[in-house]
Amino acid sequence: MTHTVQPDEPSGVPDLSEPHTWRLSIELKALTLSTQAAMAFARYHLPPPLASLFNPSLCVFTTHPAVMCRRNTNTHLPNAFRAYTLPALSVDRLREGMLQGAVICIEICHKDKFRSDEVIATTSIHLEEVLDAPLSDEGGCRCLSMDLPLLASPSNQSVTGPARQCGRIQALLYLEDLVTDLSMIEPSDISRHQQHSTLSTDSTGNLRPEYICAVELETWKKNEEAKFRVWLREQEAARMKTLNAEYTAKEVTRQREFAEKMKSLAALETKLKKKATELEQREVRILAAEDSIAKGEGGGGYDSAAAR
Repeated sequence: MTHTVQPDEPSGVPDLSEPHTWRLSIELKALTLSTQAAMAFARYHLPPPLASLFNPSLCVFTTHPAVMCRRNTNTHLPNAFRAYTLPALSVDRLREGMLQGAVICIEICHKDKFRSDEVIATTSIHLEEVLDAPLSDEGGCRCLSMDLPLLASPSNQSVTGPARQCGRIQALLYLEDLVTDLSMIEPSDISRHQQHSTLSTDSTGNLRPEYICAVELETWKKNEEAKFRVWLREQEAARMKTLNAEYTAKEVTRQREFAEKMKSLAALETKLKKKATELEQREVRILAAEDSIAKGEGGGGYDSAAAR
């Protein structure tokens, strides 16, 4: 769309040749696997030169927790949104210096508690494509919706054939024009930009304190929620480890006590059998003695003398 600017009227469109503050956001929406089920999560690394702008811990993003993705089922990926605030750049500098040729490789991984994480599929996003996406109604955000094919990794033996396509992932790419860097613009041009930032800036063109506070509060909230989830998982893992250790110790004790009881019962059984044998032998001797006495009483004097 072409906008005609009258000489005596201020333009209603921001001058994109001036430096602007940008926010690049990536959201991985849903995952579909067509060849196998997996306990899946997604991860990616920021490509250069974007990676040089952030702390290394922010350059690697992983969705969490891993979710069960069944075959041919559209599965939502939790905690799959990440936003990156870029320095003040013009559109040309943004396109040529930051986004041109920048490709994010997304890895779909299978989480196994007994083995290390396995990469089962990959796909890629060309970041510069978001610059050609249409602007939203507000005019400050471009949104690119993508349905990306997944290619099986070389180590994934469950996929055969030359194409090796094993599913799809839905992703959204946002590029927001937050605010113009007014320190790099002539004072005579400030009024032209103020009309496009009245909600977030004050009369001098600076960010309103409440806007800054709201952004910082939201960022802090998300960071604290992420920290709490990590802490909760660590506590859960520690508790499960403790419970497993207690169960193992109790099971070992139970087995040892059971073996001791069985040994004691076997010894008692042997003792009882020995006692029973002795009683039987004693009974035989008593019966023999009784028979001998009975014969002695019925045999007369000669027999008695002979017996003596």
